[in-house]
Amino acid sequence: MLQLRGGYDLKEASALSAVKKTSLPVLIIHGEADDMVPVSMAYELYDAAAGEKELLIIPGAGHAQAMDKNPQLYYDTVFDFLENASSVSPVIR
Repeated sequence: MLQLRGGYDLKEASALSAVKKTSLPVLIIHGEADDMVPVSMAYELYDAAAGEKELLIIPGAGHAQAMDKNPQLYYDTVFDFLENASSVSPVIR
């Protein structure tokens, strides 16, 4: 479906490649108990990001469960990040 609508194959997408290229602030949120995407990948993305970055690992959260597992920490982190990152101007190439 992505190929038809977006013109790309999800198998060819690379979050690691994208995060290495961006100068925009990056917030990575990951569940510590994610069985679908290993938490090690969140650390790898964080290490690869060159600019302003933040990493939030939610203990006990599985895949896409961070918000439900600890909503207070999740939303506090997201809103703080957005408030601080809003002063960064995007680079358009």
